[in-house]
Amino acid sequence: MQEEETAVFVPPPPHNREAIGWTFLIGGFVSLLLILIATVFFVSYALQNGRYSLTTILIAQQGSVLINDASGVQRAVSAADPPEALPEIAQLLTDLLVSGEITIYPREGDDSPIAQMQLYSNANLTFQQVDTPRFGISDQPHRLEMALTAGRLRLMVSEFDELPLHTFIHTPHGDIFIGQPGQYTITVDEHQTQTAVLNGTASITRAGETITLEADELGEMGERFAHLTVQSDMVQAADFDNNWANPANPWEVGSWNVERAGQPPGSVKVLQSEAESALQIVRNGTGHADISVAQAIGQDVAAESLWLQLDVRVIYHDLDVCGGLGSECPLFVQIAYEDADGNSNEWRQGFYGHGIGSPSAPYICYSCGGAQNGHVPVAMETWFLYDVDLLSVLAQQGAPAPARITGVTLTASGHSFAVEVESLHLLNMLAEE
Repeated sequence: MQEEETAVFVPPPPHNREAIGWTFLIGGFVSLLLILIATVFFVSYALQNGRYSLTTILIAQQGSVLINDASGVQRAVSAADPPEALPEIAQLLTDLLVSGEITIYPREGDDSPIAQMQLYSNANLTFQQVDTPRFGISDQPHRLEMALTAGRLRLMVSEFDELPLHTFIHTPHGDIFIGQPGQYTITVDEHQTQTAVLNGTASITRAGETITLEADELGEMGERFAHLTVQSDMVQAADFDNNWANPANPWEVGSWNVERAGQPPGSVKVLQSEAESALQIVRNGTGHADISVAQAIGQDVAAESLWLQLDVRVIYHDLDVCGGLGSECPLFVQIAYEDADGNSNEWRQGFYGHGIGSPSAPYICYSCGGAQNGHVPVAMETWFLYDVDLLSVLAQQGAPAPARITGVTLTASGHSFAVEVESLHLLNMLAEE
């Protein structure tokens, strides 16, 4: 009879226990390392990409600007109201003869803006993102993203201190990117979007195609996708840097028209320095006075765009806006032209430095003939670079198209006033082939 075998437990060799221990130890170390790497990555990502809203302030310059915020609340800010802080996401609407100034600061209480905008009549602008990195270690830019579906927007980007500002503007006809300091104007109507670069650099994109615009260039998106450059300037001595005593000086200074007997006229002179020149017109007195500085042009219009650029500074004036009839702006610019039938026409634009529009101080000149926009408000004692495509604005106003430009005039008017003009250009723009 066989004896039954008894099962005996044999423990694993010592080296197997050591392997299991090392496995657990290494596994734990790797897990901890992965957690540390993930934590570092998460913290780094948060430091680089954490953001908060920039401080955006609206001032209504003319009329009332309508604000719609993301929650559906609607309110109006009028020219008599104090500055209004905007939410990050907000829609701004302007009606005829309504305009507003928008200033963006890095943080609340900061007095150095990173960008300023002017929104003109009949505009529809929506802020979609207005933010900046939360932490100073981040190298991400300030970001401004908005949609302009109608109207005219003037954007001034300040010189960068630490972080650049990247601006994205979406329009019905394409997209615009601005990543450099400078001054830009974007105009949107039902047919096209026009981007004007006065100084700086911008790019416009439509259907995968991109055009880069440099200073003194225009871009069009809409019925065509075009890049327009300067062919010539119709205005001679446009920077007022010529010798005014020379008989060949193209500028002609008119005589002072002083309404009240015994009241003084003013002065007209050119201020010259090594860096620049400026036309200065000053008058101090009671009652109306005006004077014009004009240049005859006499050139046919063969351009696809006539780009008016005016660099102006309103130093002071005593009347609110442009006086009781809107006819006494401290500065008007007037373009005289003939249409295809040989009829004489005129377009004018007024500028003022202070005042709130009312029936006794209108935003438009009721006694002036010809085509005109509402008067443009400018900050007192600050250079303001105004620009407009004359052909486009005349078409929008239903005025006859110019076939021949006959002259350009600067008129200063009011009671007491002081104004300076550094340059006046009327540029023939043609599309690059």
